[in-house]
Amino acid sequence: MTTWPSLMRHTGFQTSSNCTGFIPAHRTERPSLPTNFIAILEANVKKHSLRAVLFLMAIGILFQSVLRAQSTQAPEQRVTAFYTWFVKNDTDQTFPLNLADIYRYVAKNTVDRLKSEYAYGGAPQGVDYFLKVQDYDRSDWLAHIAARPAIMLGDVAVVAVTFGAKRDSSVLVFLRRQDGVWKIIKVDDTQAY
Repeated sequence: MTTWPSLMRHTGFQTSSNCTGFIPAHRTERPSLPTNFIAILEANVKKHSLRAVLFLMAIGILFQSVLRAQSTQAPEQRVTAFYTWFVKNDTDQTFPLNLADIYRYVAKNTVDRLKSEYAYGGAPQGVDYFLKVQDYDRSDWLAHIAARPAIMLGDVAVVAVTFGAKRDSSVLVFLRRQDGVWKIIKVDDTQAY
């Protein structure tokens, strides 16, 4: 027959001879709070890290699609976008050449050289470099920007652009691809010498 003290010894408990109490031979401890906290923290970091990675991937894909849209634009589309932006920003209060967005459309070397020329002696040839006129009807020109198909001369695209319906004016815009985007490198008028 199995007695209470022998059963307790057999299961790992120490007992006294009078069996008034027992002391466990091995004490099992629950994991401490810091261990549970660390496990929870690790799980949350993994969960949020995945979300952060997915968010950054989504931003990257969006950014690439914007760049791809810019890089796949034909030269005449870039010219139309530039002149729409230029005419909207050519006011008495702002001058587009001083705005940072001009670098989206015009090559840095061209912008820097124009800024230097304007600072030294004003507008080259006394007219706006990009429009080749002194005055124009802003609303008419904004509504009537007609870019012709580009002519390729090596790595340079030449686009003829006509502005306005009331009193039209035309320019030739020279573009070169820089970092996958067509940038204006030069503008010339169509006037006789």
